[in-house]
Amino acid sequence: MRVRFRVEVRQLDPPDPDEQRNQTLAFFGAVLMFIALITYGQWITIGVIEEKSSRVVEVVLGAVPARSLLAGKIIGIGALGLLQLIIFAAVGLTVASFTSGFEIPSAAGRTTAAVIVWFLLGFAFYATAFAAAGSLVTRQEDAQNVVFPVSIFLIIGYMISTTALTGMNDVVRVASYIPLTAPTTMPMRIAVSDAAWWEVVAATGLMVVAIWVLVRVAARIYSGGLLRIGQRTKIREALRSAET
Repeated sequence: MRVRFRVEVRQLDPPDPDEQRNQTLAFFGAVLMFIALITYGQWITIGVIEEKSSRVVEVVLGAVPARSLLAGKIIGIGALGLLQLIIFAAVGLTVASFTSGFEIPSAAGRTTAAVIVWFLLGFAFYATAFAAAGSLVTRQEDAQNVVFPVSIFLIIGYMISTTALTGMNDVVRVASYIPLTAPTTMPMRIAVSDAAWWEVVAATGLMVVAIWVLVRVAARIYSGGLLRIGQRTKIREALRSAET
């Protein structure tokens, strides 16, 4: 006599049916973040160089402190960038919702929120660096040379974030804590539910501290480099000029 038993197999951690769509959405979020930070950061650099080469900044600095001028430029362009980012995301999700055969991923809400929040943090960090870099040169031809050291970290962060398309890895997780690469990698982790709440808080805290330190240093470079016309100013020379 044979006794047959039917064994029910149940996965303790079942796969998310929306995982692939969430990863795709997160990837587009990383691409959008990268393009926005590069584009608006270079706008700030070019604006600083134009003001410096035309000597307009000499008049402005007579009435406005260099730190206030730097803050106003970052806030103004940052607000424009955020508005365009929100419009782009809203239009994209609206069009997708009316497209037959396409379902909006379950992570659409948190991914959009993560991209917006980390755009603000990333822009505050990188825009400050781009502005300081622009204050070191007078000619537009030198803009690419001074922004390259800043842009390379954005490129590295973007390249690391793309590796998460085949699954989360330790490189992405470590990069999501580093302020230089967190703006493109942490939203990716949030989108696929790979980041615990305390990890998001820790990464955000590190980013805020990094912004605070960079603003203090970059403001001195910006202040010392604006009034030095001619050849490219070295960072050490700009810092010395700010002290005098």
